[in-house]
Amino acid sequence: MNISLRQIRAFIAVARHGGFTEAARELHLTQSATSLLIKELENELGMRLFDRTTRKVTLTQLGEEFVSRAQRVLDELESAVRDVSDLAALKRGIVKVCTPQTLATTLLAPAMAAFRHEHPEIVLRLIDSRLDTMLRPLMNGETECVVGPDVPIEPHIERQSLFDSPYVLWCRQDHRLATRRVIHWSELGRDALIVMGQDFATRVQPVLREASVEIDFKTTYEVAYMTTALGMASAGLGVTIAPAFIAPLARAFELKAISIQKPKILRAVSIFTRRDKSLSPAAAAFLEFLREFAVKQQRAVH
Repeated sequence: MNISLRQIRAFIAVARHGGFTEAARELHLTQSATSLLIKELENELGMRLFDRTTRKVTLTQLGEEFVSRAQRVLDELESAVRDVSDLAALKRGIVKVCTPQTLATTLLAPAMAAFRHEHPEIVLRLIDSRLDTMLRPLMNGETECVVGPDVPIEPHIERQSLFDSPYVLWCRQDHRLATRRVIHWSELGRDALIVMGQDFATRVQPVLREASVEIDFKTTYEVAYMTTALGMASAGLGVTIAPAFIAPLARAFELKAISIQKPKILRAVSIFTRRDKSLSPAAAAFLEFLREFAVKQQRAVH
């Protein structure tokens, strides 16, 4: 069976107007073209849909049965087309993004607020996660994208660089190093160090070993969350080392950032997506916006 939308639209128009003249005008067709569409539809269905006289056109019993169902099909299709068009035009949509807590606070929250101002029709949903589990929602289909520090990935995950952020020293305003703009790693042996255990051990110490920098760190505290490290540094329990991108959060603890050189160590932050899944128009638009937002924010931080 080969029934076209043009035939369905012609049938509904003739049924609504009770004749071919007004129906043809609505469809922007000639009467003969409209009549031909009806004839083709009847041939495909194998039944008469209209009783025709010289004065009027009326639905047959089968036509009465068919018209309501045809209208529902047409309404559903037109609604689907509108929905898809709205999604493509960013008039609606839902974006789910997962990110670790620190980036959720410092980058994603202000970026989402700015994006919502430009695209109020798009719903943004944020899943905050631990670093070691942040890719899980992406792999199980809960979210379209993840924004976070670089981690090992599976082959079906695609990684795109967002920015690199240097590790810096965060200390109180009255700390002995607070008046310095730049220090070297070798100068940190005297201070009690508060570290994010896994991050420091896997990202910082290997680079220092490669650079032949030997420091006897007084690692007094090892914590799991950045806010804990910042809170302890603010309380005077030591200093902490973390990427510069946490600046918006560190300011709340009234901590000062000191650049650390020789060597300069960077923390890469990336966008993770599925290779086998196309991004929705809304998600693609948000990630494009996020890239521009992150560039501006990092310029301000550094």
